Amino acid sequence: MLVASGPAFLVVKLAGAAYLIYLGIRLLFWRSDDGKHDSGSTEATGSTRPSFREGFICDMANPKTVLVYASIIPQFVQAGPNAVLQVAVLGVTFAVIGFASLVAYTALFASARSIMVRSRVKKWLMRVSGGILTSFGIGLAASAR
Repeated sequence: MLVASGPAFLVVKLAGAAYLIYLGIRLLFWRSDDGKHDSGSTEATGSTRPSFREGFICDMANPKTVLVYASIIPQFVQAGPNAVLQVAVLGVTFAVIGFASLVAYTALFASARSIMVRSRVKKWLMRVSGGILTSFGIGLAASAR
């Protein structure tokens, strides 16, 4: 529907490109916050339950989550009496796959944390990420569609 409306699509596309460029530039010029988190300590503070709860609430309150489910899942549902069941199965499958991938990312980055908290590594990582986001933003703005 958005693609069918040329001007609306262009506005959304350019707004997204501008946001990507903004995020990229912020990361390119990122500065450490006075070493508050550069101690090199790898000890976790507190329980993981509050972090999980905060992430869950943030994700569920994010309208993009609802938009993704509303735009992707119906494409794979056949009209009929079992449509609600199909949506439920696809939604649960989508959530389980997403959760499993996030657990894998967490395990990977938890093991790499001692390296990533170093100031030089963090600065390099921020600049590379900033360059990638800025490039994506420019590419999106320049794309024909």
